[in-house]
Amino acid sequence: MEHRVSATEMVRNLGDILSRVRYRGDAFVVERNGKPVVRIIPLPAAPHTSVRDALAAWRAA
Repeated sequence: MEHRVSATEMVRNLGDILSRVRYRGDAFVVERNGKPVVRIIPLPAAPHTSVRDALAAWRAA
């Protein structure tokens, strides 16, 4: 879900906003003077690597 927040609101609630992006997958559009400036979205999840894959990559390096 995408939310719109002012730059001031983002600064005051940065920790909460980052938690919502990370754990709930929420997205935010930050506005300044009523105009969109930036979109904060979650990054795609990193693939899980097995120990075997990690060792193989280490040996190959």
